[in-house]
Amino acid sequence: MVTKYSSRRYELILSEIEAQALNEMLHDISEYVTDEMFSSPRGLGAFRRILEKSDIMQKTIEARKSG
Repeated sequence: MVTKYSSRRYELILSEIEAQALNEMLHDISEYVTDEMFSSPRGLGAFRRILEKSDIMQKTIEARKSG
C-alpha cells in the first residue's frame, strides 16, 4: 500500500511502512520540542502542520486496513 501526500509544489509517495516510520519519528521529536526552540511562530506552525499531516496519513492507513 502506498500513501501519497501532495501540496501545491511537492508530491511525496511513501510505502505504508515508511509513512508509519515517519509518523513515529515525528512524534518522538515532538516529545522534546518546545515552543521556545523555534525562532519564529511560522516555524512552530510549520512543524505542527507537518505533524498533523503525518497523523492524517496514519489515520488513512489505518482506515484502509480496517475497511
